[in-house]
Amino acid sequence: MVTEEPPVTEDQNEEPEHVPADPPTEKPTPNATRQNLSRTSGMKKRLLKDNMLSESEFDFILDKVIPEEINSCKLAYRLSGKSGFQAGKFHSKCDDLKISLFVCESDKGKRFGGINFVSWGPGCDKQETDRNMLFSLTHETVHPLRVHESGDRKGTNLWARAVLYSKSKGPMMGESDLVIGDKCHEKATCESEFDTYEYTGEEESEKYLAGAEEFKLKKFFIFKL
Repeated sequence: MVTEEPPVTEDQNEEPEHVPADPPTEKPTPNATRQNLSRTSGMKKRLLKDNMLSESEFDFILDKVIPEEINSCKLAYRLSGKSGFQAGKFHSKCDDLKISLFVCESDKGKRFGGINFVSWGPGCDKQETDRNMLFSLTHETVHPLRVHESGDRKGTNLWARAVLYSKSKGPMMGESDLVIGDKCHEKATCESEFDTYEYTGEEESEKYLAGAEEFKLKKFFIFKL
């Protein structure tokens, strides 16, 4: 008895569809890995010293605030227990810094800061920058310069108000966004209300960074980058 084989269908005659293999995962080059580790370890050692930052705050700043091309930092000035915060000392030590990062803690327990790519001295409002930003460590948010309706950060000369100068005050970011006053460790000479820098939160803008529109500082560190 002859057994008939089942007929061959068209599907069986077709060659199996070729599925391309996943592309190989690119591994970082040894040089890139070493550079990244060097950047992380060197800056981490300085920024975490004396509990200036926590581990999570350091990770946030490194990832969201400090540009990748920057791989070093040095403490330039800090609010000390003996002399507190003095605007004159701040300017004598920091006016010539080309790129700087500062971190604050208000008497309300909020932690925040900013990064500045121009001088803190006289004429800083005439120096062009659209890279400055404020940030909140408490909320883990960043606040770059506002974009004008035209889509240009420089459309309304916001860049000229990124940093302002007063010899009787410390850092001044924007018109009123963040102003650090003299002897702010003793009295509420600091103020904050978003204007020049972006803010899209639901909380009142004058309370967002420091917890109040006017406040004192418990901690202040500024680093040369």
